[in-house]
Amino acid sequence: MTLTKLNCQAELKSTLDFKEALQIAREDNLDLIFLDLDLQVFSPLGLIEEIRSESKSKDKKIIAFSEVNPISNRDEIFKSGCDSVMSKSELKMVVNNLMQY
Repeated sequence: MTLTKLNCQAELKSTLDFKEALQIAREDNLDLIFLDLDLQVFSPLGLIEEIRSESKSKDKKIIAFSEVNPISNRDEIFKSGCDSVMSKSELKMVVNNLMQY
């Protein structure tokens, strides 16, 4: 996907596997991670903590989102190393605004 007006190339990757998610997070050309807090397959907070523990991934931005609104454990999510927490409806608005830019 190319965001022409931003002169930016974007590639989306998705996985439900913890080890694969860590491997993707280690990639040098990855700048932003979106993480669904509603995942039942593995602990999203555990993944954030694991990403933050690795020097290659410490500075990557992590945006977490959830269907539940308001998100009750925001402090815990931020303490794990997350940069931003929002509801899925807020995320949709952000993505829609970016795509319309």
